[in-house]
Amino acid sequence: ALYSVIEWQTATVSRDSGYSDWSETASFVITNTPPGKPSLIYPTNGARIRGGEPVNLQWLYNSPFDNEPSGFDIRWRDEMGAWRNLHTNGDTNISISHSISGYIYWMVKAYGRYGDEGTWSDQASFYLAGKPATPVITEITNEARPTVTFFANGVAGWMLQIYQDDQPV
Repeated sequence: ALYSVIEWQTATVSRDSGYSDWSETASFVITNTPPGKPSLIYPTNGARIRGGEPVNLQWLYNSPFDNEPSGFDIRWRDEMGAWRNLHTNGDTNISISHSISGYIYWMVKAYGRYGDEGTWSDQASFYLAGKPATPVITEITNEARPTVTFFANGVAGWMLQIYQDDQPV
């Protein structure tokens, strides 16, 4: 609700336990005091982040009414996926993990000290340079010109390290 009406009445009790009639009803209005949109701090603006490790999303709480948020909703997704929803109980950061390369989009919504719901932040994005899967060697020939055959999915290049007597050559 955007507001709540609080009403009250009073009555008195005499020294010898007599009760008066109830007074007229009085009231006042308590309005909702939602926080402002959180400010997304990191990572934003297409920052390039190394994949394979958790990414720590960070933001600032913005409220003219209090400085103690009761919680945050966090939404994030990759380019092709559905929104994933997370929640913190007042922390202004959270770690996410994702294994696929590409842009990650995210936004945050704050809840004020008494649970008043704010609006979603602007959406930010960053590029996650995902760690490719380890290649699988499928065949090695031991001839005059040895060949190594391997399988690797979703890679842009490859490297081969050759060893002789446990030393790279």
